[in-house]
This record gives sequence, structure tokens and C-alpha cells, in this order.
Amino acid sequence: MWTLEVIAHFKGHQSKIRSISWSADDSRIMSCGLEGCVYEYNVRTFKRETELSAPNVTFNQAIYTHDNKLAFAIGSDGVLRELSDGHVFREFSTKLPLKHIAVTRNGKIALASTANHTLRALKYPFPQENPYEYTEYSYHTGPINRLCLSYDDQYAFTCGEDGCLWFFRLSEKEARAAKREKDYGYSDEV
Repeated sequence: MWTLEVIAHFKGHQSKIRSISWSADDSRIMSCGLEGCVYEYNVRTFKRETELSAPNVTFNQAIYTHDNKLAFAIGSDGVLRELSDGHVFREFSTKLPLKHIAVTRNGKIALASTANHTLRALKYPFPQENPYEYTEYSYHTGPINRLCLSYDDQYAFTCGEDGCLWFFRLSEKEARAAKREKDYGYSDEV
């Protein structure tokens, strides 16, 4: 990172990469390409470990949870795929294609942006009975380009093609902000 020296090339995608997600322990990377594949790479060995593809589906994003136990992949077919050990563990319909997804560090809330410019707060962990229970918020007048959470789980940020940046304060009766690690600090370079 500091020297910009190329350490390795992760191969597999045949077109542009749409999203990249690092595992919390920095040992793995998951990427989605425009050709519709999700690949997981081991950073220590520089090898591709798993591959996910579905016929006629373009994946928009794949992310890890902060405990590294699960990953989620969302795509153009309106299905949320729950991944464990590189395999689809569970999948369910989201009724509308999702563009972005984020899960809080404390594991209480998942947020997702939809194809119709709305933000959904999802009940998480996803229940077995009705896995896609949500509350929907509509603020953007155009597609949402990015969805991000603050480190302490207190805020969500969205920006869209409408030129707006929205800040949302996350609150839940029983949710508590993630405690910062004692040795966590801000970089002097920022």
C-alpha cells in the first residue's frame, strides 16, 4: 500500500469489477464482476478459493459479515444469497433487486438499497420463517450509488445519482454502538 508495489494479481474476472469486499481479518477478498461471477480469494496464498455464478444473473455486491462466518451476495434476479464456506447456504427472494447491502458490526441491522431508489432496514439475523422482513425509506430521487456504515454502527450514509448525500442515524431499542478497540485510532495521513 505504501510503496504501490504489485504483490500479486488475482485472476478470474473477464470484465470490470463491480465491488470488492475484504474479510474483517484481511485474510480473504470477495469480488463481483460485470460478467456475473463472484470470486473469493485467499490473500495469503493469492489463490482463488471459491466461485459463485448463476445463469442470467449479474451480481451487484458481495460482502462478509464482521464475524467472518457468513457472506451475502445480491444480484439482478432479486434473490439474496447467504454464503457459508464458499457455498450458498440459503437464498430467498427480496421481491425487488438489491443494489447494495451492509450489515452492522453488532449484527443487529442489515441495510440494503433497492433498484427503485429506496433504503431498506432489514431484520438481522435473517429469521427462518419470514427472512425478508424490512422497513423501507425513500429519500433519493435517483439510483443509490453507495451505501456505507460508520465504524461504530451509529450512522449509515447513502449517495445517489440525484446528487444527494444522506446521513441516517441508526437506532434500535436494544442496539448498542460497537465498542472501539483500544488500539484503534485514526491514521495521521488522513
